[in-house]
Amino acid sequence: MLQTNLRGNKIQTRIPVQTQRIKNLKSEVNLLRSFIISIIGEDKEGNYNPRFTEEILKAAEEKPTNSFHNSKSFLKQLRSV
Repeated sequence: MLQTNLRGNKIQTRIPVQTQRIKNLKSEVNLLRSFIISIIGEDKEGNYNPRFTEEILKAAEEKPTNSFHNSKSFLKQLRSV
């Protein structure tokens, strides 16, 4: 894929911009998932609650119930929760 840099030169990119954006979004979602689990899953002593861990691992294996194709549909689904 050809891109134009700030100087107006055509440059060849190795990964198309859209693919890179998807990789970035996947990375951010994984970080958010990890953060949420670390907050919700801890018991008073700071260890993960075993029952919670089992439920999360089971849910992670299930097929997703929602899907999104762009940022607007993703935000719409987040707001509906």
